[in-house]
Amino acid sequence: MRTRVHTMATVGLIIAFCTTDTALAARKRPGEQPRLSVLCGAGIRPPMDVIARSFEQEENCRVSVNYAGSGTLFGSIQAGVDADVYIPGDIWYIEQAAAKGLIASHRPLAWFVPVIAVQKGNPKGIRKLEDLAREDLEVGLGRADACAVGNASRDLLAAAGLSGRVKPVFEGLTVNHLADQVKLNALDAGIIWDAVARQYANGVDVIEIDDADFHAVPLGAAVLKNAQHARLARAFVDFAAADAGAKTFRNQHYQVPGKSIRIGCGSSMRPPIEDLAALFREKTGREALCNY
Repeated sequence: MRTRVHTMATVGLIIAFCTTDTALAARKRPGEQPRLSVLCGAGIRPPMDVIARSFEQEENCRVSVNYAGSGTLFGSIQAGVDADVYIPGDIWYIEQAAAKGLIASHRPLAWFVPVIAVQKGNPKGIRKLEDLAREDLEVGLGRADACAVGNASRDLLAAAGLSGRVKPVFEGLTVNHLADQVKLNALDAGIIWDAVARQYANGVDVIEIDDADFHAVPLGAAVLKNAQHARLARAFVDFAAADAGAKTFRNQHYQVPGKSIRIGCGSSMRPPIEDLAALFREKTGREALCNY
């Protein structure tokens, strides 16, 4: 089980105060459209901008989206920010918020897979994850207490036996910060998400990581328990998770699972497979169709 420690309380508190002031000012006045407040991981911005605008037309409302690192946003939620929906870059944050009684409901949306972003043309000849431990490289990682890719990078490096051997010269608060630094040639390499790398295709090259799918993380959308527009928040989450939302994510190069998977398995394995299928359904919202 992954252990993650968040130390962004101060930043989260500042965001909470700032966002609360903005949200209170933006709440519906007589004759105005209702405004939904969404807290969203920075790496999800391209599809979420499209989904938010489409939902505004569908529901005749306004959607205000605040983009930041998932851990930073989690800190602001714990500090009491006035918001309706939380969409972090890893569903783990939603699970932690739910354990604290902050989540009313949630649904999975898509998946992120970690990759290595390198300067265009890969001048340092980086070929694999182990190369990031080279002393001649300027490497960047996400801050584990601030963004989802930081947590994933820590777990990925630990699994590869590279904890403490990869020494970052830069720690980004968001995955986009890392991609920008590589694009500007301020870093030789950084671990970012596959979908974000596609957004920077003109500025970075991508090195795939062996068995990266084992370190893929699901991202989801949650209705906050203190949502001022609970019905609208539920409708927004359902809209993002429906076919139109899935199409938007796919168009932006995010990995979206199908509605079901098929599993062929020996009958003697039925009890544990049934348990795994139930867990899969709970975590992804998809069905596992088992043939024993």
